[in-house]
Order: sequence, then C-alpha cells, then structure tokens
Amino acid sequence: MSETGFECALPEVAADDDPLGGAVGAAVRSRFHVTDGPVRTVDRVWLDTFDWRLHAAGLRLAYTVGDGAHSLVLGPGAGESVQRLSAPVHWPSLVEDLPEGPLRERLRPVAGIRALLPIADTRSTIHELRILNAEEKTVVRARVERSASSPPRLSLVPVRGYARQAERVATLVAAVPEVAPGSGSDLDAALATAGRRPGGEAGPTAIQLRPGQGSADALARLLLGLLDVVEANVPGTIADWDTEFLHDLRVAVRRTRSALKLAGDALPEGVAKRFAPEFKWLGDLTTPMRDLDTLLLDFDQLTGELVEADAADLDAFRAHLQRHRAGERRRLVRGLRSARFGKLARAWRAELTEMLSPSAGEAPESGPANAEITSDDGPANAAALAATRLRRAWRRVVRLGASIAVDAPPQTLHDLRKRCKELRYVLELFGSLYPAGARRPLVKELKVLQDCLGAFQDAEVHRDVVRLHAVAMMDAPAASAATMLAMGELVARLGRRQRRAARESVTRFERFATPRNERRIAIATETP
Repeated sequence: MSETGFECALPEVAADDDPLGGAVGAAVRSRFHVTDGPVRTVDRVWLDTFDWRLHAAGLRLAYTVGDGAHSLVLGPGAGESVQRLSAPVHWPSLVEDLPEGPLRERLRPVAGIRALLPIADTRSTIHELRILNAEEKTVVRARVERSASSPPRLSLVPVRGYARQAERVATLVAAVPEVAPGSGSDLDAALATAGRRPGGEAGPTAIQLRPGQGSADALARLLLGLLDVVEANVPGTIADWDTEFLHDLRVAVRRTRSALKLAGDALPEGVAKRFAPEFKWLGDLTTPMRDLDTLLLDFDQLTGELVEADAADLDAFRAHLQRHRAGERRRLVRGLRSARFGKLARAWRAELTEMLSPSAGEAPESGPANAEITSDDGPANAAALAATRLRRAWRRVVRLGASIAVDAPPQTLHDLRKRCKELRYVLELFGSLYPAGARRPLVKELKVLQDCLGAFQDAEVHRDVVRLHAVAMMDAPAASAATMLAMGELVARLGRRQRRAARESVTRFERFATPRNERRIAIATETP
C-alpha cells in the first residue's frame, strides 16, 4: 500500500450487516478487527477545467455537500485533502474566487486562469470503518462508498506508524477473487454514466490525414474540426466563465481564415471567396473584448513595474476598463446569438460536409503517395496540398522577415507576426503529413519567435488602449490627476517594453530563418 492508500472496487454488493461484503470482510477479519463508524449521504459535483487540466495532472476535485456541510475534496485516491467551506460555492468558479487555503494554492498552478466547471455529479452513501490490530490499535481507516453510477468501492488509508500492518490489510483485500485494485474511480464511473470522456474531443490538429487523400476532403475535415472548436467555445464565451473560451474561439477563427487564404483553392470554386468575409466579420467581432482581456490579465504585472506612480493610482483606470469590457461583452454576445452567426455556422458545416461525399474523397494514387499531383483546380491530394502550402508560408515569412529592423514600422512586425501564425497553422493542421523530426523543432523555434512578436503587438495594443481611454476618462469624476499621471507612466513603460520586444524579435528571427530550418522545410515537403 502506498502512503496515500489503496482503492478497489468490491466484487459484490455489500450486505447491510457487513459493509465490506462477505468475501472481503471475511478476509480482513481473519487477521484484524473491524469496527463500524458513521454512515452518511454525500452529494458530489465533480469539477475540472474545460480543457481537463486537473485530469491531465492526475488530480480529481469534488465539491461535496452532506449533513449541511460544504467541502472541496482534492484527490487522487484515498490520500485526499479536504477543505471545509463556510458557505456554498456556485459553479463555474475561478480558482482565485475560492476561499484561501492550501487546496486553492495546489489548484492555482494547475487550473491557471481557467474556470472550474461541473463535469459530473453523483450521490453516494459512505460507510466509515476502522480496522484494528490485536492490540485494538487502529491501523487503517476504511471507507465503503456506494452510488448508483458504480459498484461499491473500498478505500483504505494507513494510520501513521502502522504502514506494515496496513500493507497486510491491503494484501488480504487484493487476494480476494474479482477485486481489482485501483481499477477505475468513482469519477470515471460518473463520467461514463454521463456519457463523457476525460480529455474531451480531439481538436483538428489531432486529425490523421492520408497522403493520397483528396485535398478538398482533407481540408474539409480540418475545417470541420475548427468549426467544432468554435461552436464548443461559444457557450463559455457568452457566459464569460473564463477568458480562455474567447481566446480559443478566436484561434479557431484565425486558423480557419488562414486555411481559406492559403489553401482555399483546394475547395470547390467560390467557397473560400464566399465564406472568407463572414469569418473576417467574426474575427473583428471578437477583437475588442479580447484586447481588453489581455490588458486586464496583464494589469497587475504592469502596475507592479511602476516607479513614480503607485499601483493604487490606477484603480480607477482598472474599474473603467472593466465597465468598458462589460459593454463590449454585450456587443459580442449579441453577435454570437445573432441570426448571422447561426446562419454562418449552419451553412459552413453543410458546405464542408458535402465535400466529404465519395466524390470528394480519395484522389488517384498513380505515383508516390506524396507526389505533388496538381491541376488547374489546385493540388489533387493532401500531401501535395500540405507541401505546397508549407513552402509558400515559409517563403512569406522569410521574405517579410528580411526587412525587419529594430526601428521598423510597427505594421511590419505585425505583418510578420501574422505570417508566422500562418506558417505555424500549416505545420499544426497538416502535422500528420510531415516528418515529426522536421516539424517539431520548427514549431518549437517558431513559438519562441511568435512570443517575441506577440509581446511587441500586445505592448502596442495596450498602449493604444491606455491612450484611448485616457481621453475618455478626462471628464470622469474618478479620473484624478494621480490617475492621469500613472497612466502616462504606464504608456511610457509599455513603449519601453515594445522596443525591447522589437530587439528580441529581430534576434529571434535571425535564429529562426537559418539554413538548418530551411532544410527542415525541404525534408517536410520532399517527394521520395
């Protein structure tokens, strides 16, 4: 038995007179004494982030209600930590909004800025037991839990100082036929009952394309995956559960626009031209609120860099931004609930689904699997599409990057950032068609360059936002002289941050646009 304990599913429904069940109870009682403890009913709401960060970290979090008490219980297994709550918590909730304590501090680096969402709920009856040795000393605390969603489960927690005897108890239990130590969990059973799968659905970058697959069919499947991401993030964006819903929605929209731009000729004639303006509208709709989100998320760090002004001098500015964000959110929600957005989603899905018909499926494989079969209508198969678009995206990055300098106009660095995004989207969306040895280091180095360019762009956007709202606040009663002076210092510091990011971007681009990476592009797009 580990220090955190032992868990298993009991092989039979425990009888009322023996919570452990006949076989397990007999095995334990052959060497130890078992005493009854309290029985209670507990309602659990299982929690995780939308992208399953707790599950990925091997954690299980439950909000429990029983006997009038509210608690947060963080696992895994029997070695759980419990935090009693003085008042009910309403979900979804950000970790920062939870009561202070060790449990919140454990969750903070895992969940980050993502909200904790209900993923399943259960009602269980829990029977507490103590397992004693011949000297009547408690060596193990046991718990038998029954719920409608899973077989009875036994949890054993060793008492400090009795690890060896606790191990004997676990050995006795594990030796009973049909006992499956550690098989599944109450959360796994609850998710199965709810028809949910940990990790959710795979995104478009996980789609496995075949080299000889028809180019329209391949692109349609990728674009359908992106549409799934957009639609999956709409409810969380509208409800404003956390800022990452809008971010992920925007990334899926940007990837869609880039795919239409770089590979739209692989789709039936007129499709890209018809839908590109609609996705531009959707991107423009989401921009103002996202710009405010990034500034507010960065606000504490920015105010922490002030030298002359005090961070409290910017409280009025933060409140002003939050009010403005509320107005932008209302505009965004209207757009996402509009007939225009609904029509776009339905028409786009119907158009893409039509491309998945047999007539848009496999292209003729009359040569090497990734030979560049092309026609007047564009590449005929997925390999040719992936190869030509990767080379095109790479050439655009290199061509534009050659003209950047520390004192280059901001628009030049902004354009390079967009070209780098397009290159990364091609590498990720068509990733299954490129050799991993060439693709992975390219993406890794590209991310570093993008981070520098993103820091430059964020500093420029934030500086423009501060200036714009300084004008709007001039007549506001809360806009004191101290606030205006602090905003001025903030603009100056953002300017220094932007210049530093420009220098780093130039250096990083020189490290990225190398013969080695050019060879990687050649390897990724070569024909056998």
